[in-house]
Amino acid sequence: MERLKMRIFKDKFGLLFLSVIFVNILMEGNLFAIEFEDIISKGNSLKFYGFIRLDVIYDDSKTDNAQIPFYVLSEDVSAGGKQDDAVYTMHPRLSRLGIDFKGSEIPHLFNGMVSGKFEMDFQNRVPGVSDPNSSVESRAFPRIRHMFLKLSWDKFFIMGGQNWDIISPLMPSVSNDTLMWNAGNTGDRRPQLRIGYETKELSIAGGAALTNAVDRKDLDTNGIRDGEDSAVPHLQGRVAYAFATPWAGDKKTGIGIWGAYLWEDANTKGKYTGNIIGADLTMPVTDRLAVRGELWSGQNLSDLRGGIGQGVNTITKKEIGSSGGWVEMLYSLPTNFVAAGYTVDDPDDNDLPSSSTIASGGTTADGRTKNQAYYIAERFKP
Repeated sequence: MERLKMRIFKDKFGLLFLSVIFVNILMEGNLFAIEFEDIISKGNSLKFYGFIRLDVIYDDSKTDNAQIPFYVLSEDVSAGGKQDDAVYTMHPRLSRLGIDFKGSEIPHLFNGMVSGKFEMDFQNRVPGVSDPNSSVESRAFPRIRHMFLKLSWDKFFIMGGQNWDIISPLMPSVSNDTLMWNAGNTGDRRPQLRIGYETKELSIAGGAALTNAVDRKDLDTNGIRDGEDSAVPHLQGRVAYAFATPWAGDKKTGIGIWGAYLWEDANTKGKYTGNIIGADLTMPVTDRLAVRGELWSGQNLSDLRGGIGQGVNTITKKEIGSSGGWVEMLYSLPTNFVAAGYTVDDPDDNDLPSSSTIASGGTTADGRTKNQAYYIAERFKP
């Protein structure tokens, strides 16, 4: 017992001694002062940015997920659906924090200029029966949006990390969370290695990326995503050109052509490929009004946000083809903009599993035949 008392006394004395030293350091002032140069070396810079955001969402019919909706569930009562089953939610998960990094020349890499980005939010797990592993709503996990480094030599560059897909570079102005994915807009973020050439008019980029980074497809349930099981990364590329539009002041018209190809090996469940080819257009009508949009077609596109999330028909062991796109008119002012548009994702009905009805859950086994939307959006930036 005496030893225990002595141990407690020593611990308390040691803690008191450290506290006195710490207070003394604070009083000395400059002994442990941290300058910005101690965080990042001279010639490099960091730019911090971000925002705090609250989303309030109301749907007059039930969607596949209240916070991250991709499609409306079937209201067919005979298939278990409900008519006008409204849903409401709110969350701050899209609040964002980011850092842009700009470095100096690297002599040992032919004087390449290094830059990078780190960006995060909290929209990676959403509570609900659709995700039994999701976190408690008030304990959101951080999500990596971007995390990459880029080396540039004049017009050439190499980029490695997580970034947007090379394909499908435009985004509809409505729903800046799910971005009309699985409803006509394709492309997402994923780990990749990219090389490219960029001028003010011409852009050429190609790269290798991680398959199943989005859909996590593992048809044979062996614990290895099917794209990784194929031992081959999927490939992406895009060529784009921008040219002057005389009737719209200094605004330019941009046209891009892009595509991707992927491989998946599900062993006893089959081997599959996926592909997409598409085009994007941005054309100013006046200095404030523009037409924007994308058009695409392909197969096995669940990992690229196409086919309404349906990639493979597991019954016939065939890839599901799909076509779609979106178009919008965008009117911009200094503090706000208004957009009106249409999106559509239309899988090939012959590739879908046959079923007499589409279940209210809208599962892949029942087949989702078409997803389309008309929209209008107004965004004000005070």
